[in-house]
Amino acid sequence: MKKYECLYIVNINFDSEGTSAVVARVEEVLKSVGAEIANTQHWGKRKLAYAIDKERYGNYVLVHFQGEDPDVTELQREFEIEKGVLHYMTIRLDEFPDFETLAVPQAYETDRRRPAYGGGRKPNRYEDRAQSAPAEAAPAKADDAEAVKEESVEVEKTEEAGVVEEVSSTDKAVEESAGEAVKEEADKPADAE
Repeated sequence: MKKYECLYIVNINFDSEGTSAVVARVEEVLKSVGAEIANTQHWGKRKLAYAIDKERYGNYVLVHFQGEDPDVTELQREFEIEKGVLHYMTIRLDEFPDFETLAVPQAYETDRRRPAYGGGRKPNRYEDRAQSAPAEAAPAKADDAEAVKEESVEVEKTEEAGVVEEVSSTDKAVEESAGEAVKEEADKPADAE
């Protein structure tokens, strides 16, 4: 027996009864051409890759059938006559897939529209820069804030004047390294240079 798989797309404007009527008509034609239906799957509403008869969506139906010598050309002629079928494809199989594990593929939907800029109008080139500049500047401010947090501020009181000075740890480190350099210079003999 020859085995076939037929995937066809029913017009989305049909309600559930209209879609069921088209599926019943296709099954009737299959039986009349000498085919035995093995499995029928309704995949539901999906977006088409391109517009067919000004339609962007369609109801997909997958049918597996077999027969000694089914008249596939008669099935194709009926698909062309039927106004509810947008598109179809019939292929011959070596073996049927396992119907128990055969799952409906997930619909791939993406939003291809551009993001809305203030009421749907097109942004000019300066708005793009103005919107992206604050986003770039924000991480720099966050880095500065982290640097300030890391730098501990110590308050020293001088006993003589009673004045409070703020000295950062980096300032202290600079002063200490400068003081060490002066001490090293003083420790060196004069003729060592």
